[in-house]
Amino acid sequence: MQTVASKFIRSIQREFNIEKLSTKLENWTELPFDEFLKELAKNKIKLSLAQKAEWEDYYQQQSKAAQNIKSEIDKTDKEIDQMVYELYGLSEEEIRIVEESIK
Repeated sequence: MQTVASKFIRSIQREFNIEKLSTKLENWTELPFDEFLKELAKNKIKLSLAQKAEWEDYYQQQSKAAQNIKSEIDKTDKEIDQMVYELYGLSEEEIRIVEESIK
C-alpha cells in the first residue's frame, strides 16, 4: 500500500509543483475525491472540468488499488492472529480480552 500511496503523492507533487503536501493530501487514501479537490484548491490549484474528470479516474484507480492492498493486509493480520491464538491454545474468552485490549 505504501508504494501505491507514495507513487500517488509523487504524482501530485510533480504535476502541481507542490513541495510540501498538507496532512490531508499526504493521507489521500482517507479522503473522498471532492475533499481531495478542496485540498488542491487550498494550494491555489484550479483544475478544468476535463482535468477533474481525468484526475477522478486516476484517483479512483489508485484508491481502489490501495484499498485492495489494505484489505489483503487486514486479512493476513487476522489469519496470523488466529494462528497465534491456536498456538497458545487461547480460549474464546482469552481471545476476546486480547482483541479488546488492542482496540
